[in-house]
Amino acid sequence: MTQPDDLQERIRQMEQEVYRSVGIEPPLKSADPAVQSGGINGLYQWINGLNGVAKVAAVVVLGLIAFAVISFILQLVWAAITLSVFAVIVYALYKIFFETTPTPLE
Repeated sequence: MTQPDDLQERIRQMEQEVYRSVGIEPPLKSADPAVQSGGINGLYQWINGLNGVAKVAAVVVLGLIAFAVISFILQLVWAAITLSVFAVIVYALYKIFFETTPTPLE
């Protein structure tokens, strides 16, 4: 084995020793490298591994989830803009109607 592989193996062994000393089962690692890599690349590889109908269904579901997340973010931005405009209007009304204006001394 090369040096990085030795280091990773030692780290894995130390993790298992810690889990055993605490008395819990170590988490199982997935055998599928696409699942282990994670992120967009892992998701892309997972979708490519599906058959035709499952691939279409996965893309549709992921598209709906992406649309929902983007819609939620846009609603948050719109709410922030609305609140800031409302705050400016309230401040302007306060300045006009409720703030006392100093009277000049004659």
